[in-house]
Amino acid sequence: MMTNRQLAKVSDPRKFPLCRVTWVDSASTRGWNTLEEIRKDHRPVECETVGYLVVRSRRMLSLVQSVSEFGRAAETISIPASCVRKVRKLK
Repeated sequence: MMTNRQLAKVSDPRKFPLCRVTWVDSASTRGWNTLEEIRKDHRPVECETVGYLVVRSRRMLSLVQSVSEFGRAAETISIPASCVRKVRKLK
């Protein structure tokens, strides 16, 4: 897996590694709930996101969904490193 320094040197977005990231997101409820319901059923949500890894630092990972031949990228998600459970390179 590339380090953040190596990622910073990539100028063609099509050369970023395609990865699947498993991470935990916060969750909330709507309306009134009993304390018993909250204690029993409420928890953070495990998520999976697939994208091109453009930033990997101690603080966060940033993935983009799309890259172009013109050196541009779209649809960025930045995930706090403390929420990341696993990063798997796909290609």
